[in-house]
Amino acid sequence: MAMCSRERHRRSSPTSGFSLVEVLIALAIIVGVITGTAQLSAMAIRTNLRAGTMTTSVILAQDKLEEIFADIAGNPAASPPGTLDSTVSGWSDAADASGRAVDPSAASDRDYVRRWAIEPLSSSGTVVVQVVVFRRDVRVAIVAARSGQGR
Repeated sequence: MAMCSRERHRRSSPTSGFSLVEVLIALAIIVGVITGTAQLSAMAIRTNLRAGTMTTSVILAQDKLEEIFADIAGNPAASPPGTLDSTVSGWSDAADASGRAVDPSAASDRDYVRRWAIEPLSSSGTVVVQVVVFRRDVRVAIVAARSGQGR
């Protein structure tokens, strides 16, 4: 019996512990988990910023659409060609993220550019309005039609 208790004491001596290999493996696992978490966080931040930009773009496009329909009276003239593809005076503007007007010639890549086109379809007063809002890599387009009887 005395021998058995000595062997038990020797196996649990304070000099025993984790080997260097075990510590290195544990550190590699921890570093891998932290790196993966950091990458997921960065991706989530980018996705949230893009979603916020898209939401603001849709709100600005809807605001412009409502403004145009409020200003249209009778049978409006059609917009010149290319108003959705390039900045045409009177057919585009710029706004910041709060919706405040910004000088289009001084707009930065943080501002939103809005362009619109009006196309009367017939003498009945039906009008199609297209509004395009873009900022950096986000582009939102809204198309709406209103008939002359709906006013």
